[in-house]
Amino acid sequence: MTERPDKPEREEESHFEEWARKTALFREWAEMKEDILRHKWFESEKAGHDVGWDRALVDYNLRIRRRKHSES
Repeated sequence: MTERPDKPEREEESHFEEWARKTALFREWAEMKEDILRHKWFESEKAGHDVGWDRALVDYNLRIRRRKHSES
């Protein structure tokens, strides 16, 4: 039989999730995720079909993110 977590553990987990969302790393990932989704949409429109997350992610990293870092 599996034990159910008690309420204090859930509250602690919730507190950790709240804290994690406020970190710079989380905010940077959320912003990058939005950029990748936008890139996916543009590339899918150009291709005439859904290019998929994996292809959009790789293409974004190779073409766009690399260019952003080289300009910095």
